[in-house]
Amino acid sequence: MTTTPNTDRFNHIDAADLVELGEFCGFLHDWLSAERDTLAPSLRRFSFGLFPIEEIAADLARYAFWFDPNETADRIERPTR
Repeated sequence: MTTTPNTDRFNHIDAADLVELGEFCGFLHDWLSAERDTLAPSLRRFSFGLFPIEEIAADLARYAFWFDPNETADRIERPTR
């Protein structure tokens, strides 16, 4: 027997919450970019080197743009993926 994930809960996300998620992803992206030299060694230890800081920052930029393109387009480069 296979089960399918319940995605109904995602159909009820308030638009204001999506904007806030975009802003938060943008904040994390900016922080990782600004503090790269400080955070990279800790992230390497925590993730066993599986998640480079550049990859996480790129993902956060993409998520920020998905959640709120108007708010983040001027602050975060549009993802190329």
